[in-house]
Amino acid sequence: MKNTLLILTLLASIPSFGQSHKFRLGVTLNAGLTDNFLSNDGSVPDVVATTFKNSEKSTLGYAAHAFAQYPASARLKLQLGIGYAKTGFDTPKRALVFEVPEPSGLKYIKFEFSHHNITLPLQARYNFSKKKNTFYLMGGITPLFKLKRSKTITSWYADGGKKRKTEEDTITSYRTVNFNGSIGIGYDLKVAKRMNLFFQPTFDFNLLGVSKSASLNRRIYSMGLSVGLIFGS
Repeated sequence: MKNTLLILTLLASIPSFGQSHKFRLGVTLNAGLTDNFLSNDGSVPDVVATTFKNSEKSTLGYAAHAFAQYPASARLKLQLGIGYAKTGFDTPKRALVFEVPEPSGLKYIKFEFSHHNITLPLQARYNFSKKKNTFYLMGGITPLFKLKRSKTITSWYADGGKKRKTEEDTITSYRTVNFNGSIGIGYDLKVAKRMNLFFQPTFDFNLLGVSKSASLNRRIYSMGLSVGLIFGS
């Protein structure tokens, strides 16, 4: 409840920032691939950890957020935002082999693990020049507040049937709060008197493992393209 109130307070404050002539408001959308770095605390044999890692693959992820931008100098811009992100990882479709034929006729199975978060991006942008159209570097820290952890199980059967079920992922005790590091390089293009369009390849990664205590822990990462608009003079 406290996290929800904090998020709502920050969301309500963004429009008031924009009332100052120094602040500009913006929105950004991101889409790309998401996967995980697997870490072992030493208690799990390396061969087991490798088997887990080889059974996982990247999947599609996406994010969106609104932000307020403050010009700290002619080239340095500071940003505070609020948004939503979906990340995770998948397993390939795998054939199941039973010593005794499985009564249901189950032949293949696939898992999709999804992490849904509220995000509060805190970022700095440094423009390479003072021109209206310019390349820039971006970096920052993003607090993540857990909304939901889910897994989707897709099953294929011998009779040609297919079943898909989504449920809460309770395999481990997930952190309620995590942090992402973010880096990117982009191009800012002035398209109107009070509007800029930007394109930005971005890499985001968990600074902490998603589990509070798992021996095999994962840090989710994503890499993709962000596209956005900034409004203001």
